Amino acid sequence: MAKNSFFSGTTVFGQLIKLIPDSILGKVVEQTCSDRYSKGFKTYDHLLSMLFATLAHCTSLREIEAAFASMQGKGENSKVDFRPKRSTLSDANRKRSSTVFEALYQALFDHYRPFITDSQLRSDESRSIYVIDSTTISLFQAILENAGRKPKTGKAKGGIKVHTVLKLEDVVPMLIWMSKASAHDSPYLSKLKPEAGSIYLFDRGYIDYKAYDAIVKAGAFFVTRLKENSVFDIIDEAFEPGSNIMRDVTIKFPRKAKGEIFTDEMYRLVEIKSEKDETPIRLLTNIQHLNPTQIGDLYRKRWQIELLFKQLKQNYPLKYFLGDTPNAIEIQIWVALIANLLINVLKKSLNKAMAHSNLATFLRINLLAYIKPTEVLNYLRHTNRKKPKSRQLKLQLSG
Repeated sequence: MAKNSFFSGTTVFGQLIKLIPDSILGKVVEQTCSDRYSKGFKTYDHLLSMLFATLAHCTSLREIEAAFASMQGKGENSKVDFRPKRSTLSDANRKRSSTVFEALYQALFDHYRPFITDSQLRSDESRSIYVIDSTTISLFQAILENAGRKPKTGKAKGGIKVHTVLKLEDVVPMLIWMSKASAHDSPYLSKLKPEAGSIYLFDRGYIDYKAYDAIVKAGAFFVTRLKENSVFDIIDEAFEPGSNIMRDVTIKFPRKAKGEIFTDEMYRLVEIKSEKDETPIRLLTNIQHLNPTQIGDLYRKRWQIELLFKQLKQNYPLKYFLGDTPNAIEIQIWVALIANLLINVLKKSLNKAMAHSNLATFLRINLLAYIKPTEVLNYLRHTNRKKPKSRQLKLQLSG
C-alpha cells in the first residue's frame, strides 16, 4: 500500500463531521426552529464546538476556545470557519434547546442503523429483543435532584438519569429519556409502544402492572425480576427438575385493600439459584414457550446495556460539564451519544474488529491530523499480526 494513501486533505475531525449529512442536519434545524433567534452562532457551529469538546475530552470552555483558535487558517481543511468565544458557547448551551440535538441523534440513528447493526447480537429466533434500563450520571452541583440520602457534611450533589431502550442487535440506544436522578424508573415503561412478538427485558425497578398488561395485550413478551416483598397467589405449579431451577409456577397478583385491581393477567414465576449465593433470582414473565433455563439465559442478555453504559462513561467526558443548567447538561449528553454513534460508524468501516476504547483514543490523539483513520488503522492492524514463533525466537537470540 502506498504511503500517500494514508494522508487526506481534511483533518480526522473534518472527516467525522462529513458523516453527518447536511440534508439531515438542515431538516432537523428546520423542524426544531433552533436557528430562529440566533444571530451568528448557528446550530451547525454549536454542534461542531460541542462535538470537538467531546471527542477531544475538553473539560472547560477555555480549552474549546483555544482549540478552535488553533484551527484558524485551516477552515476548509478542518470544516471549521468560525471561532467560538466562551461567552457565546455558554449562552448557546443555556438558551438553545437540547431538543435539536435529541432530534439529530434520532435522525442519525435511523440513517445509520442498517449499517451499524451487529449481526453477532441477533436473536437466534425471529423475535426482536429489547433491553430497558437507566444509568445515573452524578453532577458536582445540586442542579438536578439526586437519589439517596443527603450527606451530613458538605453540599448535596445533583444527578441526571438517562433512561435507555436498546435493541439487542444494535450497538447504540434507539430511545432515550432524561430525568433528575431521583425520578423512579417505572413511569418510563409506559412510554414504550410494544411490538407484537418482541421480547422486553428490564430489572425490578420497572414495577408497573398496567405496563405489563399493555405488553401482553400487544402480543409481546417480557422478562423482569420480581421484588422479594411482592405478594402473589400461586395458581398452578409446573416444576421442572434441574440443577439450578428452584421453582416454576403460574401466579396472579391479588387485589389491593380497597378492591383496586393490580392486573387480571396470570404470569409465570421462575426461581433460579444464584451463582453467587443461595438467594434465588425470581423472574417474572409471560413467556410460556421457553423452559426455565432458557428464560434465565434470556434475562442475562440484559447485561448488554450495562456494557453500553460503561462504554459511554469511560470514553466520553461525562464527569465534567460545560454548563450549570439542565439544558446544557442534556446537550452535552446528546452530543456524547452522537459522537458514540459516529465512532461506531467508523468502527464498522474497519476490516477487523477493534475495541471501542482503542478507536476513541486513536481519534482523540489524531483529531487534527491529516490522515485517513480507516486506511491507517487497517494497515497497522495488518502489519501488527502475530509473527511466526521461529522468527520471534531468532529475534530474542539476536537481542
